[in-house]
Amino acid sequence: MKRLPITTIIGAASLICLALAINIMLLRQTVFLVWVLVPLGVGLVLGAVWLVAAMARMASGSYTGKSLQGLNSIVAVVLFLAICITIFAAARHPRASWDLTQEGRQQLSQQTIQVLENLDRDVEVYGLFITAGDSLAAITQDKTRRFLERCQRYTDHLQIEFADPERDSMILQRLNVPRVSLQGTVVVRSGARQRVIPLSGESARLEERDFTNAVINVVRSAEPKVYFLTGHGQADIMNTDPDQGASMMREHLEAESYQVEQLSLMAAEAEVPTDCDILVINGQNRDLHPRELDALRAYMERGGRMMVLFDLWTVQETPGQPSTEQLRPWLRDDFGIDVGNNIILTQQTQAEVLLVPNFGQLMLSGDRRGSFNTEHPITRAFDSSMVFTGARSVDLKDSPPSGVVGEPIIYSPPDSMAEHNIQRLLDTGQISHDPAEELRSFPLGVAVTAKTDIPVGDTDQTRDARLVVLGNREFTSNGRIRIVGHANFIMNAFAWLSETPELIAIRARSHEPPPVLLTPAQEQAIAWTASLGVLHLVVIAGAVMYYIRGRYR
Repeated sequence: MKRLPITTIIGAASLICLALAINIMLLRQTVFLVWVLVPLGVGLVLGAVWLVAAMARMASGSYTGKSLQGLNSIVAVVLFLAICITIFAAARHPRASWDLTQEGRQQLSQQTIQVLENLDRDVEVYGLFITAGDSLAAITQDKTRRFLERCQRYTDHLQIEFADPERDSMILQRLNVPRVSLQGTVVVRSGARQRVIPLSGESARLEERDFTNAVINVVRSAEPKVYFLTGHGQADIMNTDPDQGASMMREHLEAESYQVEQLSLMAAEAEVPTDCDILVINGQNRDLHPRELDALRAYMERGGRMMVLFDLWTVQETPGQPSTEQLRPWLRDDFGIDVGNNIILTQQTQAEVLLVPNFGQLMLSGDRRGSFNTEHPITRAFDSSMVFTGARSVDLKDSPPSGVVGEPIIYSPPDSMAEHNIQRLLDTGQISHDPAEELRSFPLGVAVTAKTDIPVGDTDQTRDARLVVLGNREFTSNGRIRIVGHANFIMNAFAWLSETPELIAIRARSHEPPPVLLTPAQEQAIAWTASLGVLHLVVIAGAVMYYIRGRYR
């Protein structure tokens, strides 16, 4: 009896395993079953071994023409079976997906997941779509349904209902919604609080960021009040100017259910309002008056929360007022925060300090991930890039005052230097940095807590004052806060100050293309390439062709 070649046995076993897997799959109507996946995997492995052996024999010339025809037939059958299995799996699981989009549209952001997992009350979501005769509205409704079903995987408190207002006219009255957008409207409500999200645009969809902000709004029992100090050249939260305005930061805060107002302490009876949850000094070009400083001190002593963003400025003499600085010495003496009278520069980007989550080989310590502190809640999971233009150093004293605890949260790159002659740099563009001075990483922001005597309710605990100080204001301007890392960082800082840790996370990105940050050298290279570079290449190519044709003619 003639023995069969081992390759023939392997090939036959592969076909038997594949046939067994396909039959069980059709009988049980599913691919994701052990009795399907095991023989399918074994058959594919044996088929791969047989194919390699066949290719080796083909290379050695052992196959005849008839054998090659048989080999082609077997390969074609296997490919056909693989296509059939793929089509069957897609038909049985049409909602399964693998997210390959650049912005991760099929994946929920960290913040959305945290908000959903921390829900402790029911949230009702109503999708209102007029679908009669409108195929686009039906597509939008299906996208919205799939997104909300993904959200339901993280909580049992999310209730979803879809309705057509033309068929159920009472639902608009019940939800107190006067009209529905042609592309659809989503209503998010919990108890007596409600948010309406009208869908619009050429590619109408329920944006994750809008949905998450709506959930935050309806489940928050209180809306923290944020006051922005005015009167010293601070960035105006009502100003829409790209460089000097801060209206977009106000919009970010209001989207996450903060109340935002402006505050002036120039009155004779200067006092921070008792309903102030967070006080913000968003840059300044002149110092505080001692009376204003007294109001800030009293506010922090009763457990206040404050954020201070510094601009580059020097003390200017004002008639009738002390010429000594007020704000920086107070931060140093009361909280141990040392704000440098300097500007941080780097060798590559000069005044533009790039903050990145990875310095490659230049990891400085175990509690750092690039520019960010891995231990503090604000930056623990931070993985975005930022850029500070004209930043001061902000560090902590070696011996902080009693009851004060803090740590730096962001750092400049390791190739940084501190320029102390700011006026000369601003006037002439020249630096007086000593070349022999060692380059190093400088802290650019700190977060501090300070003990107070204010009790928390009827407990034995006391309320801590919290303070975030950053050596740059420009990154929160309207033109810069569009950068994803900037918005995430500043909103994480507000969440830490307001003690809402479920909001400290990476937020959902907008589907707008992110801005590209270029160094001056990169900008020059792009400008030269786009203008003269192409012309040079054309001239060089013409000269080469002229030389070649002349030589070989």
